Amino acid sequence: MPEGFSKEREQQLLTQFAEGKKAYLTHCAGCHNKTVNGKQVIPDISFEQADTYRVRFANNQHKNELREETVTEQELDRIVIFFTYKKQTGVNAFDEKGGN
Repeated sequence: MPEGFSKEREQQLLTQFAEGKKAYLTHCAGCHNKTVNGKQVIPDISFEQADTYRVRFANNQHKNELREETVTEQELDRIVIFFTYKKQTGVNAFDEKGGN
């Protein structure tokens, strides 16, 4: 948790973080989770990478599958919050070609 936040803001951020994790697991994990030593791991995605997905045009697959009817702007915002504050796993989200 970032320092200097009020208790109210901390609670709000924790709620948004939980909502973002749920949205990620529902809409993204099937393609983006990695298997490491036989275990599913949520990879590390930088703020910039996560924020790009709010635009919905990161690649053609997202353009077709992440329509507003599927994933709302609020859910995408929450996913960005989730990746901004989640514990780092050391697992890269993207292969050398820059896609997953």
